[in-house]
Amino acid sequence: DERAVVLIGVAGNEAPATYAERFVARLKKEHEIKPQESRAVDSPEWTGYYVSVEEEAPRGGERSYLHYLWARIGGVTYQLIGAGADRYRKDLRNTALSLRPLAEEDWKSIYALRVRAVEALEDESLGQLGGRTGNRWTVVYTALINDLPVNRRLKAGTLVKIARQEHYRPE
Repeated sequence: DERAVVLIGVAGNEAPATYAERFVARLKKEHEIKPQESRAVDSPEWTGYYVSVEEEAPRGGERSYLHYLWARIGGVTYQLIGAGADRYRKDLRNTALSLRPLAEEDWKSIYALRVRAVEALEDESLGQLGGRTGNRWTVVYTALINDLPVNRRLKAGTLVKIARQEHYRPE
């Protein structure tokens, strides 16, 4: 019902407590808000810091909560933010604390479209090239990206940008 959201991103390379302490200090100074909860968190896969903030309920409305988690995994500190109405408080907290590195089976289920350059065969059409190379773009989009007419017959060795679906792995 779009009353809760969870966002995740890279915070940087500092320790989770450093980000949390700065955040709590800013809350107190700029908004005169004290967190409901602020504590170090350790899981088997990472160390982190968790902060929970209650927002004032709008007149006649439901209270909402913001949950912040900074977690250090593999030399990088990630920030997870969960926000939602009071009824989602437990779910958002549990989601924040469920963060973990991806297992091998998780990696195998993730795909990405990768742009690749492939060589055309003599007198090949964009449609034929796309079928032969596993291009995920339409012929029209491939022509647009390569600044070519849709019906162009290609010369052998012409480099054409395509999108190929591949298993995702961070580079």
